[in-house]
Amino acid sequence: MIRYFSKKQIRLDKTVMVCHKLSMKTFLCAVVGSWMLVGFLFAESQGEVPANPEVGSVENADWIKAHMDQEVTITGVPNAKSATSAAGHCFYNFDHSEMILFCFKAVAETLPADKKPAALMGKTIRVKGKLTLYKGKPQMVIRNAEQIEILPSSATGNPAPAVQKKEVE
Repeated sequence: MIRYFSKKQIRLDKTVMVCHKLSMKTFLCAVVGSWMLVGFLFAESQGEVPANPEVGSVENADWIKAHMDQEVTITGVPNAKSATSAAGHCFYNFDHSEMILFCFKAVAETLPADKKPAALMGKTIRVKGKLTLYKGKPQMVIRNAEQIEILPSSATGNPAPAVQKKEVE
């Protein structure tokens, strides 16, 4: 059964709302939604917005497509194609993925040596940022060094490739 209000004033926690032919369900949805929004905005202003606990892999194309234009965390192992261009921009490429991490020259110049493309080849990294499309391919732009975290090889379950040394006799 749906109840309708006819120009009644309803007082909830010092908030006066005038309802004209609103169903009870619609009214409650509006009230609950507004309180949720107020709570979220307050938490955001206090710096307490929970981070997205889900972490994706650069190799999971479906996950990347589903999270396009969102702030996410991804993991992967940069390959040998990762490099710094002649113009000074950094590119981090991954095997079995079209995903690219891109870093403009101004930011690339501030990266510590251990977070440059050549230093990260074969190491498992976790990167936080916004997924976007560039020329139809997924990318994430690195805006500061804190976005890149170098993980121990066991953190993702994928060990970093081992380098085998041959003994010279």
